[in-house]
Amino acid sequence: MHDKISTPDREAVVFAYRFDESGRASALTGCTAVELSSSARGFIWVHLNLADVRARQFLSDLEDVPAAALQAMLRSSDHQQMHHEAGVLWGVFPDLAQDFDGVRDDFAHLRFLLSDRWLVSGRHHAAHAIETLRRTIEAGASVDAPVTLFETLADHIADGLDGAVTRMADELDACEDRILADDSSKEARALGLLRRQGVRIERKLAGVHSILRRLEGARPESLSSAVHAAVIRVSHRFETLHHESHALVERTRLLQDEVSNQLQSSANAHLYVLTILNSVLAPAVLVTGFFGMNTADLPFKDTPGGTWYGLGLCVLAAGLTVWFMRRRGAIGNKKDNL
Repeated sequence: MHDKISTPDREAVVFAYRFDESGRASALTGCTAVELSSSARGFIWVHLNLADVRARQFLSDLEDVPAAALQAMLRSSDHQQMHHEAGVLWGVFPDLAQDFDGVRDDFAHLRFLLSDRWLVSGRHHAAHAIETLRRTIEAGASVDAPVTLFETLADHIADGLDGAVTRMADELDACEDRILADDSSKEARALGLLRRQGVRIERKLAGVHSILRRLEGARPESLSSAVHAAVIRVSHRFETLHHESHALVERTRLLQDEVSNQLQSSANAHLYVLTILNSVLAPAVLVTGFFGMNTADLPFKDTPGGTWYGLGLCVLAAGLTVWFMRRRGAIGNKKDNL
């Protein structure tokens, strides 16, 4: 069902839905700010393309919206925030970006205004949670109030981030299996990418949880009990996700330490072998260097078979070196540690 509403800001409105008193939604072909504010029955959800300059005019025409809320909607900054004033809740939430191929592990930022008569959301880039919620509404889901719609939207944001955390955990499991199988040579880069992704997710979740806890604790007088209860539920959901992402980041760091230790042990083993070879061959090199001076009165210079005598001295020097190193414990016992 579609209600035809002509609007000069239609291109700035990505989509709009009117929800009746039973919670059923009907799609609107457009919606003006005046019609949004004058909605008597039910409520309206409008989603704006904030990259369109006409969105600024739409927001400016809204009645009883604090100036700080309008600035948060129009500002290009992606700073996460959530505030309440004069019966309007507004903020900026992170969400996963959406493109034609589906969800991406990159971030878009969702801005919203919430009152008891409408929900206005906006974005500069396509957001996964918005598209998911839209499909849910199109499938016939009923929503009884704007705050319920906001909470459902926050749940979809959390679901998307939860999916990203789960994908990261699966990749980390595969890396860990390869590391435990002593195949860590190629895992350093993969773990670096996973840790970077995990830190970005944890940072976003920590920010959302922080702003929700602040609003939950402050509770302005104008904040209704329904909105406050929704904020508490959403806060608990993001708190759980934050703990899970933090645990994954710590696990990634520990695996990086494990890979670093394995690589260091391998390098030490190779260095040990090279050191032994250098120590064994150094006396032989000294002997050959001595006979290579080509000066007068060199031993064995005019002796038949002198070359073999010189070779015997090289072998003897190397043998004495090995014997000395074994007596000192430099070689022999190390073999068990390689």
